[in-house]
Parts: sequence; C-alpha cells; structure tokens
Amino acid sequence: GLRQSPQVELIGFERGRLDDAAAEALQQRAGDPAFVVENRLLLQGRAVVHDRLLLPALLFKGLSEKRLRERPGTLYRLYQDEFGITVLRAVERARAVAADRAAARVLGVAAGTPVLQVRRCALTFGDKPVEWRVSTIHTALHDYVQTLSRPA
Repeated sequence: GLRQSPQVELIGFERGRLDDAAAEALQQRAGDPAFVVENRLLLQGRAVVHDRLLLPALLFKGLSEKRLRERPGTLYRLYQDEFGITVLRAVERARAVAADRAAARVLGVAAGTPVLQVRRCALTFGDKPVEWRVSTIHTALHDYVQTLSRPA
C-alpha cells in the first residue's frame, strides 16, 4: 500500500502530574511533575492517531509549547538536541479498546468506536525510561505499521 508520513498537529501542552500507569512505566512516583503533550496525526487529511505523552518534568526542564511547535524535526530529535536525551528503543503494548470521549473527539469518531491502543515507553541508555505515550489509533482506513530492527 501507499506509505506516507502523517501530518502532526500539537493540540495540547500543559504541566501536569504523572498518573499511576505513567509513573510505573517511567519508574517515578504518581503525582510527580510532568509535561502532558497531546498530538493529532492525520493521513490524507483524516485524523487517525491521538497521542498523549507524559514526560518527567525533571528530565525536560525548559520544555515549552513554543519549542514543541517550532521544532525542525521529530520529537526524539528534539529530546536529543535540546535535552541531551537519546531514545535508543521503545517497548510497545497494543490492544483493542473502545474509544473514550477524549480520543473520539480528537479522531472524529463516536465514543465506543473500536480502536487500537498502543502504550509505548521510550528508553535511553541503561534502559532508563524517558517518555510514556498512549496512542489511540483509528484503523478503519489505515494500518498501524511499526518497523522493528535488531540492536547493532
């Protein structure tokens, strides 16, 4: 099929706190300060992914909505260039779920629509977790494709 990169829209940025799932994945404490980033990814003008990222505030001091919006490349490139954090690998878990109200609104589908949920923990050197991401993916018209490679 046609392979294309999605258009990314930053739809939310705020200071918040780690919830239980993010705290566990990031090896932090629930309630620790975090940046909460929300993106909508579009293919052929249609919303297909709602990403919600939680980033430990201590690792990303100085992160701002302006820096996110004006970054010249990917998020992982921003992490490396601006914060000295190199993402070496990520661990993902995928499952089918019903779209909650927030994801449904972002994706333009009815709440309860079947979607794919991918929970990803990005890791740097020493397998230290640096990002917790929950992606809700509407796969009615597009496949979720992840290319895996062996460590060098």
